[in-house]
Amino acid sequence: MLTEKSNGTAPAILFDEIPGYAKGFRTLYGHFSSIKRVALTLGLPLQHDRKVDIVQRYHQRMQNMKTLPPRFVKDGPVLQNVLEGDAVDVLKFPVPLHHEKDTARYIGTACCVMTQDPVSGWFNLGAYRSQVYDRNTVGCQITEGKHGRIHRDKNFERGQPMKVAIVCGQDPLLFMLASSPLPEIS
Repeated sequence: MLTEKSNGTAPAILFDEIPGYAKGFRTLYGHFSSIKRVALTLGLPLQHDRKVDIVQRYHQRMQNMKTLPPRFVKDGPVLQNVLEGDAVDVLKFPVPLHHEKDTARYIGTACCVMTQDPVSGWFNLGAYRSQVYDRNTVGCQITEGKHGRIHRDKNFERGQPMKVAIVCGQDPLLFMLASSPLPEIS
């Protein structure tokens, strides 16, 4: 409703101190509900009247995209908050019902889901809706033809589990890239 009624001018809303959750666990909605915020996220000029203008500029930029090699680190913030095994509890994060007709809670509506091709080792970052089933079970809705689904099918054909990393609360630009059709890069 926030974006549907705003004509590209809605504010972003940050919910803090959510009942039932620890202090510091917040949720942000509407980060793409303003034309200016989308342009700012993409590093584009802020003088756009329509979202379609931003989309066109974005697609033009993607045609000339230069790839950067990954940088592997041994330490840093990305490695300081890792939970594994019995310590995993996704219910400690705010997992609201997003729409009135949702029958379950979704931790991933604007998240990034990382999968890896078991043959080539190539990583994919996709935007797939992720439903919480219990404290340590999340299901991802990955439709046919998407790289994440291709990776899943290859793992299943080999009879092996698929490793998945779900990133929540990332930089909005990373989510935009995860939801963009990009070429496979070795």
